[in-house]
Amino acid sequence: LKADSDLARQKLRDKLRRRREKLRRKFESSDKNDVQKLEFIEEMNKIQDEESKSEAKLRNEEAEKILNLSKEEAQNMKLKKDEAKAQIDEWNEKQKKNLT
Repeated sequence: LKADSDLARQKLRDKLRRRREKLRRKFESSDKNDVQKLEFIEEMNKIQDEESKSEAKLRNEEAEKILNLSKEEAQNMKLKKDEAKAQIDEWNEKQKKNLT
């Protein structure tokens, strides 16, 4: 679970890092007029926003998976408790029969 999340985050970071590098190289090789500077800044901000949103989405997905696992564990514990209670009840019934 954690490894999957870490791998997804790393892939996202690599993808966005490549986009930033490509954009930076394009910007550095051009004649930097004011419009190009603004476009560069806007594009870098878009990449940063995408990175933030994607990170938040990945964190939410990871939290949801953990929550689902916790729910499963709780259900399993309840089943075990119910099974144990049934065994105790059965044992109590046997004891009552043995006493009579």
